[in-house]
Amino acid sequence: MIYGNWEESYAKLRKVLGALQSCILGTMIAAQTKSCLKSEKWYPAKKMLKRVFWPFGPCINGFAYCKLIVQVDGTWFHEKYTGTLLIATTRDDANHSRLPTPS
Repeated sequence: MIYGNWEESYAKLRKVLGALQSCILGTMIAAQTKSCLKSEKWYPAKKMLKRVFWPFGPCINGFAYCKLIVQVDGTWFHEKYTGTLLIATTRDDANHSRLPTPS
């Protein structure tokens, strides 16, 4: 009850992602939705969030300092939440984590 319901949260999502994009310059947002299925009937006009991906601008810029090899690892969610979380990491030439320098 404190945070409202799913419909209210979903309606606020576009505004929250827009604020994220305007506060952290260069951040990109990609969201996918799907139609709702309720009581074995499809409602194409009613959308449900499928996934959201947002790389932060500084992280995008930081890839210019990375090796050509990017390591990708994944983990799977079980029980209440299902899906896969993919993580990309890299190291610099001295095999250290590298943060981009502000320009």
